[in-house]
Amino acid sequence: MLKIDNEEWSGKVIVEAIGEDFETVFDGAEEYTQDGRLYSGDPVGTRYGHRVTVRRDPEVSAAEWDRFYKLISAPVSAHVVELPHDQGTVIYEAKIRSGSRELLRQVEDIDTDGSVLNIWGDTIDLEIVPLSIQRGAE
Repeated sequence: MLKIDNEEWSGKVIVEAIGEDFETVFDGAEEYTQDGRLYSGDPVGTRYGHRVTVRRDPEVSAAEWDRFYKLISAPVSAHVVELPHDQGTVIYEAKIRSGSRELLRQVEDIDTDGSVLNIWGDTIDLEIVPLSIQRGAE
């Protein structure tokens, strides 16, 4: 399951792997006390982020694959994503902090004036980080 900005991508890309990270957020700066213990303030909550690897479905055109890449690499302040969490899903505002893909080769486009076609690899790795806390301290 991979939904970005209310568009379901699971039928267009194959989700190969999803990793989930968490970060406990504290209300103070990290510092060491006089007895050498690390102090970060009181816990405020937890943020859950994801690392996702997707592969192009063989039925998906190069244009649709490029559209997916343009969406995830767009310079926007946030996306709304829905990804697996526990036994269900979590929906959150997020930044797609980074992504990567590989250029396999360039070939001459015989249907045009000799321009070059870029042949991209079939996988993209994403790092998705939440903008806010998703679980408050108990």
